[in-house]
Amino acid sequence: MLAKSHTGLVNVDLLRPYTVDGSCRDLAHCRHGPDAGAATPYHGKESLANGDMEAGMELFVEYGDEWFADREWKFGVLPLSDDFLDADELIQDFYETHKTAFQTIHDDHDIMTNLQDRWDGILMNQKDEDEGLVMALPTDVRDMDEVRQTGSARHSVPNVVRSLEWLDEHGICLDNIEPKMSSSVVGQRGAFATRSLREGQVIAPAPLVHMQRHFLHLYQEERDKSDPQLVSDQLLLNYCYGHANSSLVFFPYAPIVNYINHSPTVPNAKIRWSQHSSYEHANWTHTDHKSVDDIMKHDAAALLMEFVATRDIGKGEEILIDYGPKWQDAWNTHVQQWTTPSDAETFFPAAYWNENESLILTSKEQIEHPYPSNVVLLCFLQRKIQEMYRVDNSTTIGPQYIWEPHDDDHEVMDGMGNAKKCEILKRSVRRNDGDDDERSYYGVRVFGKEDRSWIVAGLPREFVEFYDKPYTSNQHLRHAFRHEIHLPDDLFPSNWMDLTPSSSSTPNPNPNKDTDEKPPGSLETCGLFLAESSIPNAGFGLYTGKDISSGDDISYPDLAIQVEHNSGVSSAGLLDPYFWDANKMDVSNEAKNVRSLVPGIGMLANSHPGVDNAWFQDLKVDSAGLHRSKDTGTGGFTNQHDVRHQANIFIPAGMELFPNNDDSWFLSRNETIGNIPLRRDYSAADELLDHFWSLVEGDVTSDFAKDLWELAWVDIGIRSDRVKKALPTDLDGVVDVMQNHFDSTAVYSIPKSTRSLDWLNENGLCVDNIKPGPSTISQAGPGAFATRSIPRGHTITSSPIIPIHRQQIVHTSQGTESLLLNYCYGFPNSPVLLFPYGPVVNFINHNSVEPNAYIRWSNFTTHTQEWLEMSVDEKIHQDTVKPLLEFVATRDIRAGEEVMIDYGSRWEESWDKHVEKWNPPPGTEEYVSASE
Repeated sequence: MLAKSHTGLVNVDLLRPYTVDGSCRDLAHCRHGPDAGAATPYHGKESLANGDMEAGMELFVEYGDEWFADREWKFGVLPLSDDFLDADELIQDFYETHKTAFQTIHDDHDIMTNLQDRWDGILMNQKDEDEGLVMALPTDVRDMDEVRQTGSARHSVPNVVRSLEWLDEHGICLDNIEPKMSSSVVGQRGAFATRSLREGQVIAPAPLVHMQRHFLHLYQEERDKSDPQLVSDQLLLNYCYGHANSSLVFFPYAPIVNYINHSPTVPNAKIRWSQHSSYEHANWTHTDHKSVDDIMKHDAAALLMEFVATRDIGKGEEILIDYGPKWQDAWNTHVQQWTTPSDAETFFPAAYWNENESLILTSKEQIEHPYPSNVVLLCFLQRKIQEMYRVDNSTTIGPQYIWEPHDDDHEVMDGMGNAKKCEILKRSVRRNDGDDDERSYYGVRVFGKEDRSWIVAGLPREFVEFYDKPYTSNQHLRHAFRHEIHLPDDLFPSNWMDLTPSSSSTPNPNPNKDTDEKPPGSLETCGLFLAESSIPNAGFGLYTGKDISSGDDISYPDLAIQVEHNSGVSSAGLLDPYFWDANKMDVSNEAKNVRSLVPGIGMLANSHPGVDNAWFQDLKVDSAGLHRSKDTGTGGFTNQHDVRHQANIFIPAGMELFPNNDDSWFLSRNETIGNIPLRRDYSAADELLDHFWSLVEGDVTSDFAKDLWELAWVDIGIRSDRVKKALPTDLDGVVDVMQNHFDSTAVYSIPKSTRSLDWLNENGLCVDNIKPGPSTISQAGPGAFATRSIPRGHTITSSPIIPIHRQQIVHTSQGTESLLLNYCYGFPNSPVLLFPYGPVVNFINHNSVEPNAYIRWSNFTTHTQEWLEMSVDEKIHQDTVKPLLEFVATRDIRAGEEVMIDYGSRWEESWDKHVEKWNPPPGTEEYVSASE
């Protein structure tokens, strides 16, 4: 965590931990003591130099090019690993081409100028093709020879090597301690002095990551959703420092410091805020009188503590501090209440089998002598075998390979990327030439992706390991000890103490659990559901969860966004079918070629040409109290945020909503939805059935009725294909329509248009957990507020999204960016924008300090992964796969509380720049909008 990364200067390889379940004092009795699960089972994670390093050089680990590319919004464009390699090659080529000129470059100004002009031309040409490469290249040809010798990566960080004198003055020594088996805690590891330390000397620094303790809470997943139960905390809490009266905890991430153990009686060290000069000049410190909210605004670690010797400490002596009386009390209580788990006698971790099982049983042998269910076998494979498998298209049993020794076999065990789940098919034991001992070898079946597998023969025992299955190791024991290390009052700033001494540091998961009184405005049952439409192949639809009388509002109002159609762009892609006509919305004066988007019912509810039960009410215009002469938020959100739909007939609970659209709407979409019956066709079909029913006198079983229906069926097919599609296909369907099983042929065409509430609760998603209202955030306009209490971890609402290309909608004819951009989600490295159109979701505002919700992909649909793997072109053109976004509560949310998410630091930086540069437009003092 402490070492930085540089894409061109990685000099340290991080290996996987060599010890798992190193927290057990006895692998055969791993769950017998109260310390079971209280310490991490992973130890011995080594870091190796991957080449020669000179003293004073900074250490760089590999984050991977993707890590930097994904954060371009934060760091800007940076050279990646290939950019530095390409830069070195380009520099060498340029130098060799002009080698003679370079020999006199510092003596002849004309030669230097000529070389510089040529080099500038290369930089200009490359800038358009690869900005990262250009950033890796030197700009001054006088530096060319030095860069050629040191490499472009090394040149990019001139201070990568510091003198030892500079480090002694400006740095803090990190290797005063090393890990060994503890002398104070049986079976655990501790930190030991590597050299003699004087009283008052800094043993080790402790840079801290700050977080709020509720981030570490673990809840019972299988519990009733309305009553979540806090069951434990993450193991990380045991390594954090904090105070009982604060929601803050701090994790130290310097080398070895997390091995420092507790001694209440004979500690030889203490922790304090750092007195190092570099800490005094940090961006912020513990002395800045910041509140908890202020601290949580910082997205980078800055706080620094240090461990200090309280007496002289000899080389090889264990370092011990006092964790505090509250920690000691918690441990004593835990020991008193500890009961050995019921599976303690039969539980053996993977480390036990790796240490004791020299010969691994084959799959057939395991039928009679199975390994425990908590372990799985992993085979570590040479990369050449993995590469052969990737290019082999065999399926079922798959290809077969033979393990052959290779010079880099020692590296195979270093990374989990080489590990594959496997089963043992065959075992052989033999003595190789020159070996005194016998070795076991295995034929294994290795399992890959998509049910593929392949056979590897001759795999040595050391490349097969037992591994603990997820959630089976001791750290997942329900009653394992959990408590932060306590910081004394004199160290902990009072402005961080946001919990009263009598309050619990664990919040009540359900604040309404102990009272029958509902919060004001809390709704009992869901009034609006998102579920599969009753119209075949129409995707999602909206259903009412309550009876709605004619003339009543169907649900909460939503907003409207006016989008100008840019004549330079042929199409808005998948948005095109969702636009409303500007004249119908009465907004044609907003701009030239303007069209309207109305999320919620206006985009999500499907229309049926023969059935409509909802109609659009004229929208209202409201600036939310902001004025362009003084408010920086003016124009940042639509001023049309009271769009309502009303029932035009009585709508029973469970019925799908069908907003009114005239036949012209369906005719304009004939190419996409086909030659479907229109309103007039369903009316004609109803008249035909009435006439037929009177002729046969309600008896469809007679030969006359059958012959008449056959003739009518043929005749209508000749005259109108649309009317024919509106009719039932057989006489049983005629009976269903005429005997009032269905009101009309239109309703008959969608037999599942009314669902039971049980079906909707099981197969649908509630989407009326939020409603619009004036936001509590300044300049934000309207916001979204909870209509009922929502427990932590529960979905607040869900929304399908429409992927669109930035070029399709971003720019208007005036050269500005479309307001629609403010309602889209996106990523700076992608041209794809995602517009959510679920009810009320576009009212959800930004709060980076105390967000109470976050977004994630929903598992409600089964094809989200398929969509994520599509190319950009496929995403913005296909309309058959639609993923859902979920807004999820990060803590308990009360009814009436505003729901807010973190839009991200890039958005916040843009807003801050907007506020800083904002000036009221000329003449705005006298401006009065038409709505005012």
